[in-house]
Amino acid sequence: MQVVSPRNPKSWSDREDRTSPSLCTSPITDIRTLSLLGMILTITALSIGEFSQDNKNRVLTRSFLNGLDSLLAFISSTLLVPKLTDLKLVVHPKDLASDAFLKMLSSRWLPEPYQATEVGAECLRFVKIAVVLSEGVD
Repeated sequence: MQVVSPRNPKSWSDREDRTSPSLCTSPITDIRTLSLLGMILTITALSIGEFSQDNKNRVLTRSFLNGLDSLLAFISSTLLVPKLTDLKLVVHPKDLASDAFLKMLSSRWLPEPYQATEVGAECLRFVKIAVVLSEGVD
């Protein structure tokens, strides 16, 4: 796990990955992000950073995490980013729906090819989580 200070959010970003979407310090909501991802089904890597001043997650909400849950999507037949294999997140820890986060990760862990075929999603192979510390904490 990497810890990121709000004073230096650029320390999180991997600059070599320029072909995948990265949402950092953008005034976008969870619902709009889900809508956007629904239009771009070929995404294999996604990076989302939460750097709001009020220490709240605007994109990485329970609704958003449920939207990426491949098992919930399998039931409703609306899978978002089915080719997603790499996920990088910067979160505010106190505002994270950890149960929904773990459920989403578990639903995208499909190590056997037949599982991925059944669900219609690639196996999540890489996850990087960074935690934003409150101001005054070094």
